[in-house]
Amino acid sequence: MAHPLLALGLIGFWLLLSGHYTALLIALGGGSVLLILWLMDRLDKADGSPVRMRPTLGLLRYLVWLFGQVIKANIEVARRILDPRLPIDPVWQTIEVELDSDLQKTLYASSITLTPDTFTMHIRDDGSFMVHALWPESIEALRTGEMQRRVQQTRI
Repeated sequence: MAHPLLALGLIGFWLLLSGHYTALLIALGGGSVLLILWLMDRLDKADGSPVRMRPTLGLLRYLVWLFGQVIKANIEVARRILDPRLPIDPVWQTIEVELDSDLQKTLYASSITLTPDTFTMHIRDDGSFMVHALWPESIEALRTGEMQRRVQQTRI
């Protein structure tokens, strides 16, 4: 097996989230892990450039921070939906991105999309992102570069 640590991590994650330890669920989880590993192996062979994401302390810190941002954005979306005086003014903007690797760009684009008030629509050839936001303040928050700086610090 080419990815033993990944396999152990996926099995542990499955068991943690499942909370039920019947033979059927454990077998389904094991089958899912094997399917993921098989697909990864095929993709690595198909593109000839396997990506190895090393879990680092920086990545863990980033994910904890991102979780907090997702919670804040959820609260803000709920506030704006429930209070008709708060505007929802959708915007499309291009965000300049200065990240080193495709993996960091993918993490950044996914992070933007995970927050409920923003969505990465397109990654352009020049490296910039086309982002949709429910209000202009969300775009301005991205332009400050806080999320991008934190992605850079993950060192993945």
